[in-house]
Amino acid sequence: MTPLDDPLEASAAAKQMSALLREARSLQRCASKLVGAASHADLSTNAVFADMETAIQRAVAHLARLERTQQRRAHDALRRRR
Repeated sequence: MTPLDDPLEASAAAKQMSALLREARSLQRCASKLVGAASHADLSTNAVFADMETAIQRAVAHLARLERTQQRRAHDALRRRR
């Protein structure tokens, strides 16, 4: 049985991805606050913070897609076991 077929392993992978996504969203909120606090800094600092915020937003979007995929796999594995 592959990890994708085992409902317990698929469920554990989905839970790990959910936890990772929660942490990434928390980091995104902190980065957003940091960008707001640094808005009065020089232009190069603002550019660095804006790039950081964009990268974190892309990572959160990617993790959200992966989480949905993991949840679908867990659901499919459970359905196959029935």
